[in-house]
Amino acid sequence: MEPLLLISTNVFYNFVINNVVKKSLQTTITQFIANKLKEGLAGNNVFTRFKYMDEINDFPTICIHANLDNKIFNQTNTFGGYLTVNLRCYVHNEDAIGDCDMLLQNIEEIINSLFEPSLFEDIRIRSIDSDEGLVTPFGIADMTLEILYGS
Repeated sequence: MEPLLLISTNVFYNFVINNVVKKSLQTTITQFIANKLKEGLAGNNVFTRFKYMDEINDFPTICIHANLDNKIFNQTNTFGGYLTVNLRCYVHNEDAIGDCDMLLQNIEEIINSLFEPSLFEDIRIRSIDSDEGLVTPFGIADMTLEILYGS
């Protein structure tokens, strides 16, 4: 009977680590990035959830959301991983391509200056993409970040 209790305790522990800790860490990291973007861009149009263009009234708007992460388990019973975070930016202007480029440059400067060892070890920009004027006078730009974190 005792080994079953040990197995169920381990299963519960793994469930807590993989779900509760992961979700709170994702939330903490995305909220940290959102706050830094609000400070650096002096704007309140930074959201920690995905929004569609028809939900947006004020421009520019930045939506941040975290995807699933890849866990790395070490032999010392510590874990870390790579978290993928997507930023979607919306602008509205006749020169939407220029506005997207300027906004992405500003975001890139802020991201490259981030350092918070209590949250993550490294943050990298994996990709930058835009709609290239497809929906002018609106503009849509995407940036994908990869964040290495540890426990």
